[in-house]
Amino acid sequence: MLRRIILGTILTGLIGSVGMAQTAKKTLPSGIKMQILKRNPTARKMKLKDFLSFHFIMTAPDGQVIGNTFESNKPIENIPVQPPKYKGDINEAFLLVAEGDSLVIESPVDTVAKYSKAKMPPFAKPGTYITYRMKILKIRSQAELLALEKQKTAARLAKEKVVIDKYIKDHQLTNVQVTGSGLHYVIHQPGTGNKPKPGETVKVNYTGKLSNDKVFDTSLEGVAKVHGLFNPGRPYRPIEFPLGRRRVISGWDEGLALLRPGAKATLIVPSFLAYGPQGAGKDIPPNAVLVFDVELVGVKKPFDPAKQKLKDQTTIAQYLANKRITNAKKTASGLHYVIKKQGTGPQAMAGKTVIVHYTGKLLNGKVFDTSFESVARQFGKYRPGRQYKPYQFPLGKGRVIKGWDEGIALLKMGTKATLYIPSDLAYGRRGAGKDIPPNSVLIFDVELLEVK
Repeated sequence: MLRRIILGTILTGLIGSVGMAQTAKKTLPSGIKMQILKRNPTARKMKLKDFLSFHFIMTAPDGQVIGNTFESNKPIENIPVQPPKYKGDINEAFLLVAEGDSLVIESPVDTVAKYSKAKMPPFAKPGTYITYRMKILKIRSQAELLALEKQKTAARLAKEKVVIDKYIKDHQLTNVQVTGSGLHYVIHQPGTGNKPKPGETVKVNYTGKLSNDKVFDTSLEGVAKVHGLFNPGRPYRPIEFPLGRRRVISGWDEGLALLRPGAKATLIVPSFLAYGPQGAGKDIPPNAVLVFDVELVGVKKPFDPAKQKLKDQTTIAQYLANKRITNAKKTASGLHYVIKKQGTGPQAMAGKTVIVHYTGKLLNGKVFDTSFESVARQFGKYRPGRQYKPYQFPLGKGRVIKGWDEGIALLKMGTKATLYIPSDLAYGRRGAGKDIPPNSVLIFDVELLEVK
C-alpha cells in the first residue's frame, strides 16, 4: 500500500502543471513512443554529446516496477548522449528532451532485443513495451561537466587538506614534502641506488591505516597480530608489482617512484589518489585519506624476453662446455638435445600418442620429477600414493611444456635422449611449484617407449 502511495506521488509530480506545455504521444522512426508531460518552452534543449542527468521509473509490460531512482534518491547522472546505435536505442528519445522535462518513453522490447543482440527478458513478448517515466534534471556540455568536476575536486581537496594537516600536526611529522598532485610524504630513511622507473618491479613492505590510525592492512605479521588482523592462511611478505602500471592505487605508483631501494617513508594519500568516493570494502570508507608506512625492499628490472632467451642460451652453452658435451644439436627455438641411443621404430609426430619414461632436473643436478620409482627414492622425491610409470600424452596438443612437444617430436620409438630446455619453452617467468624457480633451464633424460 505504501509503495502505491509513493509511486502515485511521484507520478503526480511528473504530470503537467499550469503554464507548462504537454505534447501528444508520438512514435519515433525506430518505434519508440514518446510523450512530454511537462515542459518549459524556454528550457535548455539537449544537444548531441551533451551529458544527461535524470530520474526514472521503469516498468515492465505487465506493470511491474523494475527500476525506480526516485525511491532510492539516486538519479542517473551525467551519461553521454550518443547517436542511436540500433533500432529502438533510447538515445533517439534523449536527443529530443529539454532540461526540466517530465516525460514518458515506451521502448519496444522485442525490437531492442533484436537490434542490440541482447537476450529478451521473460516478460518481453513481441509487440510489448518497457515504459520509462522520466524527470530530466540537468543537461551539461562536456566543458561544463569538466568545470563541475574541477570544482568538486577543489572542494574535496580543501576538506582533505584539513585532515592531512591535522594528521601531520598530531603525529609531529617534520620535513613533509608535497607533490603537485597533493600527495604528502616523509622519508625517514633515504635508501641508496637509483629510484625505480615505470615498468620495474618494486618489492614493498607496508602498513596501511586511516587518518585515525586504525590499521586496515599490512604485509608484516607482527603488526597484523598487534592490530587483530592476523590471518593464519596468509603469507606475510613484501608485495611485488610493476611500478606505474596501475596495479595499485595512484598514490602508491607516485609515492614509491620517489624512493630509493632501502628507503622507509610515510605516504599520506588523498582519497582521489586512493579509493575515492567508492572506498574499499568495510575498512576503507568513501573519500578516506590513507596513510602508508612503507619500506622499498628492492627493485627489479622489467622482464625482457629477448635478454632472458640470450641468457638461457649462454647458460646452456656453458653447461655443455663444462660437462664436455660436444655432440648436442640445437633447434631454431633454442632447444638443445643429445641422442644417447638411436631408436629404430616409427617417428614421433604431432597428433600421435607417445609414451615416455623421463627424469627432470635443474642445471644444478637437483631432480624435481621422474617416472622411475627408484630415481624418486634415490633423490628424496618418492611419494607413496603415486604410480610410477611412463607418461602418455598426445604430442603437439599443448598438454606438456613446449620443449617436450618439440623435443619428443625429434625422436623415433626406442630413442634415449637428453633435452636441454630454455625457460621460454618450459615454465618461463612463473616457474612451477616449489622445485622449479622462475626462468629455469630444465634438463630431461627421456626414453621414447612407444608411438601410436
